Amino acid sequence: MHSGAGSRCGSILRQLAYFVAVADEAHFTRAAERLRLAQPAVSQQIRRLEAELGERLLHRDLRTVALASGGEALLPHARAAWPLPRGRPAHVISCL
Repeated sequence: MHSGAGSRCGSILRQLAYFVAVADEAHFTRAAERLRLAQPAVSQQIRRLEAELGERLLHRDLRTVALASGGEALLPHARAAWPLPRGRPAHVISCL
C-alpha cells in the first residue's frame, strides 16, 4: 500500500468518527467535548468530508444541527466503518 493511501484512509476514518459524534450529539461543541477536541477542528473536518463527498451531510444554524439527506444515507455506513463509543479519547482516533 502506498503510504499516502494509508494516511488518506486514516484521515477519512477520523472524519467519519467526527461525523458520527456530531450526528449523535446534534451539536458541534458537545461532539468536540466528547472527542476531546477543539470545536473548530471538528467543524473543519466535517466541511472537508462534505467537500470530498460533494454532498451536504448536515443542516446547521445558530443553535441546531440536523442530518441532511446525505448525512442520513452516510450515517449507518459511518457507524459500521468506525463504531465510536461515547467518550472514546481523541488520542485513539488520532492513531488511525
